[in-house]
Amino acid sequence: MNRRYLLVIVAIVVISVGFLIAYIPTTRDKDSKLLRASAKGYYTSVQSLIDTGANVNAKDNDGNTPLHLAAEKGHDKIAELLLKSKADVNAKDNDGETPLHWAAQKGHDKIVDLLLNNKADVNAKDNDGETPLHWAALEGHDKTAQLFLNNKADVNAKNKHGATALHGAAFSGHDKIAELLLKNKADLNAKIKDGATALSLAAHYGRDKIAELLLKNNADVNAKDNNGWTPLHWAARFGHDKIAELLLNNKADVNAKNNYGETPLHEAANEGHDKIAELLLNNKADPRIVTLVGKTALDHAKEKEYEETVELLEKAMAGRS
Repeated sequence: MNRRYLLVIVAIVVISVGFLIAYIPTTRDKDSKLLRASAKGYYTSVQSLIDTGANVNAKDNDGNTPLHLAAEKGHDKIAELLLKSKADVNAKDNDGETPLHWAAQKGHDKIVDLLLNNKADVNAKDNDGETPLHWAALEGHDKTAQLFLNNKADVNAKNKHGATALHGAAFSGHDKIAELLLKNKADLNAKIKDGATALSLAAHYGRDKIAELLLKNNADVNAKDNNGWTPLHWAARFGHDKIAELLLNNKADVNAKNNYGETPLHEAANEGHDKIAELLLNNKADPRIVTLVGKTALDHAKEKEYEETVELLEKAMAGRS
């Protein structure tokens, strides 16, 4: 064999070995594959990657572990496998959320149950102070919420804005969850940092079933937020006539003033809500009340050129003269 031919063979061998070395999976590659497989639900791949040394607590750029991704996507068998392989059940992503937060948001009850049975912190808070119960209430997962309550979730835990799970249910309009929370001693008059109660939110967003439920449980019908707004102010401002009537039937103060001297009638007039304005007037709203800058509800209606509202209020003013 001549020297030139030998050098060619050696070169080929070196190149081949280098090629093989370059394609030997690194630990980092395995971790990335484990994250992807956990998210996609590839059980066999997850098992194989774990067996060959992939890190079950590896994190992606968002701080998610394989267990986070399995919990989010509802892959309960993979979640179980990861937990058996010593995955951190309370690992937090970049937003401070645990796998239980993700399972709660998506309503994956099997995974919720699995995580709780593996000592997941039912009252863990994310960076916004939200617990898994907050998320279940906000997203309307009543069975999930029940699981949390059965496992000693703090029904009155507050997020960084001061909101409880009941505030979330009222905001989103999930009456079944609101009822469940109340049965578990939720504070129905708890206030968020701006002073709003669950009833304030129900009135604001037109959640009449929740408003009715709260009032049946003796919610404060005249609770004021930091700007002096009552639930009736909110119902009047946004035209929720059913809730306005409900509030009035439960002894709401029809002439309550906010910090600017505005009554619910001012709010109705400012938005041209004739039905509510008429309802308020029929319940002894005083059209002569002026704001801190000296304006009546009629002045508001005239400024906005709400002809029907103007006519209604002019008649009311004439009747008071």
